[in-house]
Amino acid sequence: MPLTKQAKTLNKNQVSSVLNYLASSRNTLRNEVIFLLSVKAGLRAKEIAGLKWEMVLESDATLAGFISLTNEASKGNSGRHIPLNKGLKARLAELLRLSDLLCMSDLSHASSFKEHDHDDDIERLIRPTSEWR
Repeated sequence: MPLTKQAKTLNKNQVSSVLNYLASSRNTLRNEVIFLLSVKAGLRAKEIAGLKWEMVLESDATLAGFISLTNEASKGNSGRHIPLNKGLKARLAELLRLSDLLCMSDLSHASSFKEHDHDDDIERLIRPTSEWR
């Protein structure tokens, strides 16, 4: 039975309110990236969880202008190219920079990350861990 209702979307004020709330919470960057992937890129929860760095990086390890969502990360065979919103791209760049710093540092929480590899799941960076608290 097909659904006839359209999903409700957030207006600009609601998006701004959520971002303001996230700015004052723990794991701000991670939470903002997850939220922006949903709101600005239109990704489903399954797609966000399956997102890998290789889907947002060029071959020279710089951020691409789009997300190359594979069929494996999407619902069914709905893999597609999704343009990156400017704000989302900026937050992803910051997350990428943080992953580089964590992988190169000798901090105790960095040991949970593999040797620096851009094929690593973005999920490894956005997953909450007790070590980040």
